[in-house]
Amino acid sequence: MNSRGLGCVAAVLLACSGGSNRTSSRTSSAGGAEQTASADAGVTSAEAGVAEARVDAGGRAAAAGFTAVPSRLAEGEGVILAGILGGGVQMRREGASAVELRDGERVRVVQEAGGMSADSQVVEVEVRAMRGEVANGSVVTESSLRRSADGRWAVFHAIESCGDFCHARLTLLGPEGVRRSLCGEDLCAGPELSVSFSADGSSVAVSSVDLRVATVRDGTTRTIEGFASAVYTPQGRLFARKTSQTDDGVYEIVVSGEPRRVFAARGRPPRRDPELPPSPPITPVLEGDGTVLCAQFERGRAMIVARATLDGRAVAGAQPCAR
Repeated sequence: MNSRGLGCVAAVLLACSGGSNRTSSRTSSAGGAEQTASADAGVTSAEAGVAEARVDAGGRAAAAGFTAVPSRLAEGEGVILAGILGGGVQMRREGASAVELRDGERVRVVQEAGGMSADSQVVEVEVRAMRGEVANGSVVTESSLRRSADGRWAVFHAIESCGDFCHARLTLLGPEGVRRSLCGEDLCAGPELSVSFSADGSSVAVSSVDLRVATVRDGTTRTIEGFASAVYTPQGRLFARKTSQTDDGVYEIVVSGEPRRVFAARGRPPRRDPELPPSPPITPVLEGDGTVLCAQFERGRAMIVARATLDGRAVAGAQPCAR
């Protein structure tokens, strides 16, 4: 199944609304022709020979593009991700012309993006005996991936710009070059991310501001405003935290109808600065072979732990949630 990718570039953080639930569905398909990188005219003949040899040796493996989620990447290892399967990504070089890197091409990460204080988020990479900068959203590293249990699917999350807030886009990566934006045409993600794949790998719940539940097979996505920090049980039930000013309880997200409140701690969440982006509650933890939910609740300066069965019956125990 080839899908047209929607590019892993920066996104703008959306405001969190705690009112009604909204549902939206989008799919996308990927395809595209291979584009070949060429050595810069300013490179010496010896350097050009090395670069050309590396393209011949490693380029064939990358020629088909980013066709599958890579196996676990070592520290300092990255993979180029273009907007479309087989496309190209520009690597900017100081004092020299830009070089086009291939979709799926392996690079060495010299320096990661500059953190939340940097306006522009770029990664310094080394490839084909050259060094340059690539947009953070175009370099997949292990820390930017949240993988499914079987390793066939992953959510790619990379911050590209920071101003008052930091902004990122969420992209689902999968077999045969699948790369789907979980935000559709919108911009939806911040620096904090929660990801949970269902046990059978058929769907994924992703939240940064609002909760998005996507079917991996076709990319159909349901957006549930006012909820975040979701977790799937082994039986396929989905639970998440409410993110309103007055309610941070644990709810079950059902296929149709309103979310069902399961349990919460007494009192209200601490008041937050409306000028700052909301920080999602801590994701619930499954205990007892997936039959008990444990959640932590901020109450003033204290952190309260509460537990309940999946159907809402209180379970005793004040010890920290199992990890």
